[in-house]
Amino acid sequence: MVSSLLVSGPLASPAHAAACETSGPAGGAYTVEICITNPLPGATLVGNQTVDAVVTVTGSSPGIAKLQFYLGTDYLLTDFESAYTFTLPTDKFVDGTYSLEGEAVMRDGFISTRADVSVTFSNGITSPPVNTNTFTPSSGTTPPAGQPFTLVATGDGAAGRSDGDAVVSTIAGMNPNLLLYLGDVYEKGTSTEFYNWYGPDGVSWGQFRSITNPTIGNHEYTDGLAPGYFDYWDNVPDYYSYDANGWHFISLNSTSQLGEFTPGTPQYDWLAADLAANTNQCSVAYFHDPVQSIGPQGGEADMIPIWQLLVDEGVDIVLTAHEHNYQRWVAMDRDFVANPAGIPQFVLGAGGHGIRATTSSDSRVASYADTNPTAFGALRLELNQDGAAFAYENTAGSTLDSGTITCSGAPADVQAPTVPTGLVATPVSGTQVDLSWEASSDNVGVEEYGVYRDGILIGTAPGSQLTYSDTTASPNTTYDYTVDAADAAGNRSAQSAAQTVTTPNPSSSFTFAAGADAYVDDANPSSNFGTSSQLRVDGSPVLRSYVRFDVAGLSGPVTSATLRVLAGSNHST
Repeated sequence: MVSSLLVSGPLASPAHAAACETSGPAGGAYTVEICITNPLPGATLVGNQTVDAVVTVTGSSPGIAKLQFYLGTDYLLTDFESAYTFTLPTDKFVDGTYSLEGEAVMRDGFISTRADVSVTFSNGITSPPVNTNTFTPSSGTTPPAGQPFTLVATGDGAAGRSDGDAVVSTIAGMNPNLLLYLGDVYEKGTSTEFYNWYGPDGVSWGQFRSITNPTIGNHEYTDGLAPGYFDYWDNVPDYYSYDANGWHFISLNSTSQLGEFTPGTPQYDWLAADLAANTNQCSVAYFHDPVQSIGPQGGEADMIPIWQLLVDEGVDIVLTAHEHNYQRWVAMDRDFVANPAGIPQFVLGAGGHGIRATTSSDSRVASYADTNPTAFGALRLELNQDGAAFAYENTAGSTLDSGTITCSGAPADVQAPTVPTGLVATPVSGTQVDLSWEASSDNVGVEEYGVYRDGILIGTAPGSQLTYSDTTASPNTTYDYTVDAADAAGNRSAQSAAQTVTTPNPSSSFTFAAGADAYVDDANPSSNFGTSSQLRVDGSPVLRSYVRFDVAGLSGPVTSATLRVLAGSNHST
């Protein structure tokens, strides 16, 4: 497929030349002034041009929801957060004079009068640019020796919001070998929005562009067309497949704009042939709209025939987005009955544009997250020979859900994980020892780690967690710590090499921390206590300063102690 950008031709004459416009709703509760401050009216533009806008609200403001920008009558971009600024790639358009316009959409639904400036594009382009490149799916990068192949997936994130930026940083910290972007670049997936919100190579989501295999969402479409999506991804097919790290991947178009979900339609028949020809043991299918959902938009019933085909052909994992939250559904059969032989479905629509609370419950939902902002995040999967370990990690660095999935075609799992290495044990206090270790590997995935003290199991950590705090230690005691790894089939590794530590003796080790000082009137010491975190130094003869010291790390009463306080200027001991 070869796609071209759909843009208006140059205007014969600009509609307005004013940089600012003021308007307000009926009743006059407030007024909105929107100004396009850059570029200036009458400017001639080449290449990438920065566009800046400022909004001032006078009166009882309901809040600004977003700013929408246009080139004449053609929609250009929506900016959801201030400062309102974006890059306009003028070389994506035919040369000529345009009216660059912007309007503010308020949270009560009022839309301001548009401010506009007349600008001229001058890049030597006389006809709409056409992208003739060909999309080639990435097979991902090779992980370092001893490290797993890491797949990351999320969607509904590229909107220029700070929450989306936080998800991008979270993904970067996962060091993915392959990224699946599950659709929706906001608000309408124009070429300008892809350039700004998804980002060019090396910027924002674009830093993962070379290892990303996308699928299309509903927000990329306008009037049945998605020119920005197909332009950015070099004419990517509506549906395609590829192999990576021994797994088979299938990207499908679940939108009503394509509507090919039943036998006899091109996408369905292609999928049937692709699955029949697949020789890989493990496989993943991904598309934008979930087939089942407890979110406000619900499941996509049109996709049921596709789901049934995926189940019948033994696909192992389905990844979706669309709902702005996280959901993990248990493995389900072709009739959506919970069945270990079926497929687990993930809903990964909390990539950064917003969070929507779930609106119902379902016993088949094993885990979900719908709280703002803790639900924002991405799914990390470690792809192994016979299965995958997964963890949903949020932007605060917490793992909200984790586990393992065994591929349907895998043999009985009798292989234990490798022995954990690199165990470090650090005494933090007389009663706490913190442990950390290097990840084990497994043919399916590590389900949990066991932590042992002097050969006795004292706790476990999920397979996605490589740390543990033993808070039941005793002071002045020597311990040997070891760790082992287990998979979902119950296979356990041998225990790691032991780490020996001795907890400190609190009778000879004190930690003092200065708290807030309290100052009192010397003549009336029972009143006027202060809360300053700084010592009061004012030379007042009737004031005395006191410092409270908190003793930490004690397991019993203090019978005697010596406290030394160094006096500074204007301080006494």
